[in-house]
Amino acid sequence: MSTTQTTLPAVPAAAEREVDTSLERLRRHRNDAKNAMVVSMGALVLTGYLMDHGGRNYRHAARVAHLAAGVALLGTAYWHHTLYLPGAAGRR
Repeated sequence: MSTTQTTLPAVPAAAEREVDTSLERLRRHRNDAKNAMVVSMGALVLTGYLMDHGGRNYRHAARVAHLAAGVALLGTAYWHHTLYLPGAAGRR
């Protein structure tokens, strides 16, 4: 009867690990910017609905949150735009 021994793959040394390149970082930042735009757009829609259909107690808070969500959408849209400018891969 032979015994089989399972071995785990060797963990590469720190020097051999894959380095995060600027293109991979840019791709990750673009994805993060898109996700942030989706979240802020969802918050904008929700707070807009609450401003119209919410109870009297929620309207003021919804208006303030709607303004904040709008500013967040503008900020994330600008961030998203700057990630697609020429030379964005070289910038940090």
